[in-house]
Amino acid sequence: MSTRLQGPDPDDEDRGPQEEEIDLRYRFYEVEVDDEEEPERIDRRVADGWATETEPKTAWWLKTGIAIISIFIVLGLLAGLAGPFLGSFGSDEPQRIEYVPAQVVEVIDMRTIIVEIDGETATVRYIGVEPLPLNSLWYDVGFLANQQLVANSEVVLEADATDTDDFGRLLRYVYVNNNMVNGLLIRNGIALPGERSDGLDRHYLRMQDWSAAAKLEGLGHWSNARPQFLPNGGATNRGDS
Repeated sequence: MSTRLQGPDPDDEDRGPQEEEIDLRYRFYEVEVDDEEEPERIDRRVADGWATETEPKTAWWLKTGIAIISIFIVLGLLAGLAGPFLGSFGSDEPQRIEYVPAQVVEVIDMRTIIVEIDGETATVRYIGVEPLPLNSLWYDVGFLANQQLVANSEVVLEADATDTDDFGRLLRYVYVNNNMVNGLLIRNGIALPGERSDGLDRHYLRMQDWSAAAKLEGLGHWSNARPQFLPNGGATNRGDS
């Protein structure tokens, strides 16, 4: 045998009016229950005008807050599921930079070369590099320096956000022996940094710094001296070199 809580019996006629007034409103008493019967929960019911012990009502603002939080949780889960389909949109992860090896076939000018990539040829234009003015004594030195740096060499190409120009040329940062050729030309005062352009400005600030350093040290055309050509086709701004 076990016991369960039960409210006043509605059929109890022995209880007089006076006793009914004395009864506690939420009084519960124990009655014996057969163990074989299915256990019942405490049931608080309305009987003979008795009011049940109602559950406390949740404030409307609390319900609203819970509903809003639930909506945000659902939206967060949906965004997580959609992430793989949205790619890197809105992602704080650093952009992955790819480096592609290539073989230089020909040097066209101070900032243009032809390379071979996986058996196919392509024209590459250096990003962020501008030639010196035509009236500069160092104008032709740029081509000679570029030829000396990369001719018949294996190079590594780095793309920025913009892949090609209007003529279909690959826009790239070019590396030889782990040195950026774009930067070497600017750092030695035989080229100028280009204007900032969206999609082509990953190394813009560095190129500005290199140009400022070349000017401060009086290298290349910043020396205001006539270039002295060396036997290997290079040039220097120092006559005693």
